[in-house]
Parts: sequence; C-alpha cells; structure tokens
Amino acid sequence: MRKGIREIAGRFFVFGAGTNGEKGAIPPELLEWSRKGVSGVIFFARNLVEPLQVWNLTRLVRELFPFEPFIMSDEEGGDIKRLTSGVTRGINAFGLAATGNPENARRMTQAIGEDLRAVGINTALSPVLDVNSESENPIIGSRAFSDRPETVIEYARPYAQGFKEFGILTVGKHFPGHGPAKVDSHLDLPVVDLSRGQLEEHLRPFATLVREGLLDMILSAHILYPQISDEPATLSRVFLTEILRKDLEFDGLAITDCMEMNAMKVRFGVERATVRAFNAGMDLILISHTPELQRKAMAAFIDAVESGEISYRRVEESLERIERVRSRLYAQTPRSERSLPFSQVVDYFGRKTEELDMKLAEESIAIHHGEMRPYLKDEPIFVFDFMPTITGIGEENTTAIAMKTAFGERFAQFDYYTLPYAESAKEVLDRIEGKRGRMILITRTRGKAPAQKVQDLLNTLCERFPDNLHVSGRDPYDISVVERSKTAIATFGLSPYQLKGLMRVLSGDSTPKGRMPTML
Repeated sequence: MRKGIREIAGRFFVFGAGTNGEKGAIPPELLEWSRKGVSGVIFFARNLVEPLQVWNLTRLVRELFPFEPFIMSDEEGGDIKRLTSGVTRGINAFGLAATGNPENARRMTQAIGEDLRAVGINTALSPVLDVNSESENPIIGSRAFSDRPETVIEYARPYAQGFKEFGILTVGKHFPGHGPAKVDSHLDLPVVDLSRGQLEEHLRPFATLVREGLLDMILSAHILYPQISDEPATLSRVFLTEILRKDLEFDGLAITDCMEMNAMKVRFGVERATVRAFNAGMDLILISHTPELQRKAMAAFIDAVESGEISYRRVEESLERIERVRSRLYAQTPRSERSLPFSQVVDYFGRKTEELDMKLAEESIAIHHGEMRPYLKDEPIFVFDFMPTITGIGEENTTAIAMKTAFGERFAQFDYYTLPYAESAKEVLDRIEGKRGRMILITRTRGKAPAQKVQDLLNTLCERFPDNLHVSGRDPYDISVVERSKTAIATFGLSPYQLKGLMRVLSGDSTPKGRMPTML
C-alpha cells in the first residue's frame, strides 16, 4: 500500500541545525526534523564542542527520531574536521599521501572511526575522491590525495576501509570530480570544459571504490561539464542515472552537496533545485543551515510529487535505497551499542594520546627544494605569515596568537608579522628597515591564486632576507609562486600537531620525512 507523500517526505532530506544558536547548544529544530521524519542530520563545528557533549547530543537525536537517523559530519582529517577537541585530529589527504605509506590512511580513519562510534556519529562525509588536476583549485587542493588517479585510489581504499571497520558509513565526494575546477561552488557554479573521455581519470577513484563495495553514499559536485551534460552534475540525469547508476553500477545512496551553496541557491533556487535533483536520480537532499529554506524545499518536494512532476515510482526507488542503506547501521551495530554507556565514553577518551597525530604530522612534512638548516634559539628570526581568508568550507585555521605562542616556546628573538592582501611590498619593507636576520615565510593558501595576487611582495621579502625558508602551510602549489625562496617545505596544514611538528623541524629536533604528493 502506498504511503502518503506527506508522511514520508522527510526521508529524502538531511538537514543541519543550530545555525543561530550558541556553539554546542541543543538545536530546537531537531524536534521538528524528528517529527517530520527527516532521514538524517549533519553536524558542524558550531554543534560539536568536545566528546562528552557530542555523545549527549547524539543520544538525544536517537531518542527523538523513530528510526536510526544518518548522523553525519565532515571528518576528512586535518583542516576539514568538525570535531577537533579531545579526539584524533589527523591530517589531510595530501598529507597522508606525503607520508608514502597508505597504511597511515587506514590507521588514521580507524582512530577517527573509533572516536565517531564512541560519540554516536555514524556517517563520515569522506573520503574525498577528487583528482586535483588544477593547481588553482580554490576548494579542493590538499583535501585530495593527489593529482594522479592511481594515487587517489591507493590511499582512498585503506582510508575508507578504516572507517568501515568501526561501522561508520562512508560518503565518496565530490562526484563526478571537483578536481579540475577553478571556481569554488560555494560562491558560484564552476564550468569545466572536459569531454567524457577526459573525465575518465576523475571517475576512476569513484568507479574503483564502488566496485570494491567501499562507499555507502556518493555526494555530488555542483559543477557543470557542458560537453557531457547541459545540467550541473547535481541536477543531471546523465551523471546521476546514466553514469553513476548504469556505468558505475552504484546501488548506494546519491546525496547532494549542500543546496545552500551559491552554485545551486543563486543559480537555480533551493526549492527548484531540490525537485530537479530528485528527478535526475538523487536520493537525499542536503540542506545544511537555514530552517526556512529547509521547510520550503520539503514543501516544494511534496507539491512536485502531488502534482505528478515527480513520479511516485521515482519516490519508491529512492525510498527503497535509503532504507536498505540505513539497515547497514542496524546490521553493523546492535541497537543497544549505538550509544555507548557514559562510563565507557569517559574511559575511552581518557586514554587518548597524541601519539598518532604527532606521527602523522612529522612523517608528512616534505622538503621541496633547498636544505634545512636549524634555527637557533637566540638568533634573530623574522616570521611573515600570509593567511588569506578561506571561504565556504569552515576550515580550522591556526590563529596568529597560536603561531606566536609556538614560536615563543622555541625561539627567544623573533618578530612575527601577518601579511594582508592590500599591503604593498614597500609598506612591509618599511616596517623592517635596517633589520637583519633569517626569515621564515609561511603561506596558507587554497590553490596558488591567492599567493599570485601578492607574488611580488613574497618574492621581494625573499630577496630582502636571502637566508630564507618558505613554509607552505596548506596547499603546496604556492611554492611555485615564491620563486626566490632558498628552501621550501610543505606541512599540508597547520593544525596544533602539525604546528608542533613544524617547530621540531625548525629547531633541528626532526627532519622532513615526507615526499611531495603532487606536481607543482
């Protein structure tokens, strides 16, 4: 017997909550979403403070919902990680590949997966399967394992396996590939002029992990490939049905990236994009932030089904897939164990150490050119830190205060400067007129374009201080922009553990052990 669409409409949505509340507060929208039968909730840094608070939050979610909901979080490791306090932090995908050991990917996700299971999160929005073939990519970069599909597969395979060992559902992203884009889809719709044949290298990681049964869901990219489809992938039957279902034979769930990103919201409108995505073959619509838009999208979906714009057969196809994938949560973890007892959670996190985080941080730091010469505690050092704003993805960014504290613990004579976009080389040089010493130039860019905007300044600083070191603290592509550096190393992020690893390298207590995972 057919169920009324109003009764089951929530099953086709995953909603975020708590946008306007205090960090870590219980979002009141959870009650509404549970009553509407929303399939899952996604938590961001605004929702997650520390392990015991998250454990309490997920217990409440399970008490409210009539079924086991998908409880999701972006847990890539490194900069893109929503729960960071008291847990394994990990490093990003480039960093993992820089260690030269795919087993490090498994060890990291085993540790993160065990953390997630302990606090009650059952779905990790990872691995990133993009092949980052574009050095000016403003949104993927070091979140990808490599610019080569075979390396992406080599590391993504054990990465996904590590999560699955602890019953965590995996979500491969961003299908069919965001790696060749030059535009951030949070800000606008990227257009990439590749043929179907040229796209194959970007599809290979998805195809391989689908074939090996390592993906429970695949998350779409809001990206237009005009040679292949007239519609962005999220709205394209060519991508979602012909390629994903027929060619790749994927029988898991297709989920959108957040529909509030400008590539969808501004270009198409969230309500119309919801209907079009579902008709193209999508199963779950992800709307991360705004309750009003979440309600409007669900209402538009109901109207489309009741008017016949969306067929009930299409509804039944997705509903069957959703409940089949949801059943994996029941099969992997008995209901009595889905939320660990408080005492076990306290004991588990009380035993956590930073050993794995420090191991990954130190093994991933890679030298690109030149030779490392340790910095002495009492010699004058000038530190210039270029940290442009990163939009869209809520990255954890080590603050200037934390950077100064880290340098102060190791070095007695250092001057620390932040480099904004607007300041000219002359204005910066005027501030250091007549000063002598060794220089450390730190850049933290997503893609090389931000560094290109201040290329003259960065290279002028290197000329002013011939004894210099360039530390690429996020995407290593900016190494190619700073042409006058004497020595350059890449840390692939500056999380607290990576910052500790960097300080050990600068003071000579450790040497760079990693290898560059991409061509610059």
